[in-house]
Amino acid sequence: MTIGISRTFLSVWGIHQDESAIKSALAELGSRIVKKMIIEKKLRDYLFTTHDYPADYQQGFEGYKRLRDSL
Repeated sequence: MTIGISRTFLSVWGIHQDESAIKSALAELGSRIVKKMIIEKKLRDYLFTTHDYPADYQQGFEGYKRLRDSL
């Protein structure tokens, strides 16, 4: 299974050039989405993209926290 975060999300969250922050976001969001998939019994590849989430999840670090807390 592959989990990813789009460059657009990384950019709007302001972490697109910070490798440590990208790894942390990927680990945190990835573990949450995988837990959700396990509950639903539907494991698959997943890419977090801005097209799949509302605009308020694209508002800097606050948007990141909204997305994280929604999972």
